[in-house]
Amino acid sequence: MIKSCGIIYTGSEGTQTCTVGAEKYYWTAGHRNAQGSDFVWELQYSDGTSEYKQIDWEDWNTGQPDDVSPQSCMLIKSNDCKWADKSCTSSFCYICEIDM
Repeated sequence: MIKSCGIIYTGSEGTQTCTVGAEKYYWTAGHRNAQGSDFVWELQYSDGTSEYKQIDWEDWNTGQPDDVSPQSCMLIKSNDCKWADKSCTSSFCYICEIDM
């Protein structure tokens, strides 16, 4: 189940600023690639197309990704903005980026 909770993350690559929301974890657009070896960003467009981009920088929490199967999706922790891998079937709010 996907829940929309609004935007809680702002910043640029490598420099992050978080606003702590009511939720502890938020989904990002990051997930494992088709080979299951690396994480990528999945960019989805309003015309229904999508594209995958290599992640150029990382901010994983200590011990993450821990590669416990089937943790293939990436989330961000609201208390420290660090990333973690989690099962894609878990229910969390999500964050997104919108070009304006």
